[in-house]
Amino acid sequence: MMAGVWSRVTGAAHMGRKRSGGRGFTLIELMITVAIVGILAAIAYPGYQKQVMSTRRADAKAALVELQNFMERWFTEHNTYLNAGAAPTLPPPSSGGQYYTFSLNAVAATTYTLQAVPVDGSPQANDICGTLTLSNTGARDHTAGTDAQCW
Repeated sequence: MMAGVWSRVTGAAHMGRKRSGGRGFTLIELMITVAIVGILAAIAYPGYQKQVMSTRRADAKAALVELQNFMERWFTEHNTYLNAGAAPTLPPPSSGGQYYTFSLNAVAATTYTLQAVPVDGSPQANDICGTLTLSNTGARDHTAGTDAQCW
């Protein structure tokens, strides 16, 4: 009888048996969780990248409109889009300058075209729309992609 009491106190009767109700995770449970997280990340990351590129493109479009407003103010004040026969100096846009280079092309007394060219080496260089353009008439264009994707 003494041996039975002693084994209950020391737990000797339970040696070699797996404890039921133990805490923690098994290695297989942990590996399954890691695999599920990896699969979800592989699915979500491309969609996230696409959304980021779309947001940067929207910033570039907003900057083009901002520069268009500058040009229209210039025309209102000087009755021409030219500055002593040359194109006026564009102010830096408030957004989009990190991923796009903005330029004023095809400037004449009554016409101009603004361009937003993705910066080489930036994440936006592989954008589906390529170069975005906006003219004095409000005509919008792009070198790749569709109108629905780009404007």
